[in-house]
Amino acid sequence: MPLGCRKPIPDNPVVNENPWGPQSEIDDDIAALLNGRGKRCCGCKRVILNKHLKYKNEEPFCPDCF
Repeated sequence: MPLGCRKPIPDNPVVNENPWGPQSEIDDDIAALLNGRGKRCCGCKRVILNKHLKYKNEEPFCPDCF
């Protein structure tokens, strides 16, 4: 493990299980929240890109929770 690394680097990278969120390594959940391209779902709390959001009573939801 490299010195100063917060987490060990896995041999097999984790597959993104969120089909509605950011998919690239460069654009992760935090980047989508900071640049306004996504919001957290009120149901499952995953980061969802704005183009996939559905709204109930002005609260954002992913297509799975809607």
